[in-house]
Amino acid sequence: MRLPFGRHRTANVVFANLLIAVAALTTANMTGASQSPAADQDPVLGQWRLDVSKSKYTPGPGPKSETRTYRSTDEGVRAVIVRTHQNGRVETIEYGADYDSVNHVIGTPDYDAVQLTRITAYVSEATLSHAGKKFGTARREIAKDGMTMVITFQQDSQTRIHNVAHYVKVAP
Repeated sequence: MRLPFGRHRTANVVFANLLIAVAALTTANMTGASQSPAADQDPVLGQWRLDVSKSKYTPGPGPKSETRTYRSTDEGVRAVIVRTHQNGRVETIEYGADYDSVNHVIGTPDYDAVQLTRITAYVSEATLSHAGKKFGTARREIAKDGMTMVITFQQDSQTRIHNVAHYVKVAP
């Protein structure tokens, strides 16, 4: 059955627009214009536990334990770090973990802001600061299987600090 000219033309226009939209999305993905996965697909989301035995803190000592939880919220990604120091003091640090913006940090006297930059879906870098002065930098790398994460922190001060913390994902 042949459609009347008006309906046939309308169907062709709709089909052409659909093809253009699919081509645009495909091109964006191929060129890397859409390198950031959706927040619910971000491999950092979930709960991570520090593997103290694999981690190295220079000059040390490192924490007794640490759990990092990253969750998606209406405002973006929220990070909560619960760290138990060797002396038993517990520190709970919270911040927005959104990329390419300065995020306010609460719960630690060491730094009050973090700026995250996504390098790939599995790698990001952060600059931590206090009162506008750089405190240190960190690089977070998540394994492709999404089950392990390494955060390398360094601070160049009188005593150079270089920490390599290994984490295991314990909950999605």
